[in-house]
Amino acid sequence: GCGTIEIVGNPEGCVGKATLATAEKAKPGVEALFDYMEKLVGDIMEKFPPGKLPELDKVSQRFSKEELEDLLKGPLKGGKHLYTVAWPAY
Repeated sequence: GCGTIEIVGNPEGCVGKATLATAEKAKPGVEALFDYMEKLVGDIMEKFPPGKLPELDKVSQRFSKEELEDLLKGPLKGGKHLYTVAWPAY
């Protein structure tokens, strides 16, 4: 917290001693990150497989159920166009 901003304090792009850096040191952290990302994507795909939408009440707290249904219908089927969500812009 008391150090410099990395871009200013280390303009060459290296924090610490570059001669001591090895790819082997980074592998455990990178592998843990990728394992987590793989699990996250797998959990999302299991919960919401392709073609299955989440329940409307879990999608947004901004709109009522009726407004969300109108947006999902689209303008060609008697609903609302997505661009009407932020109109008027104020």
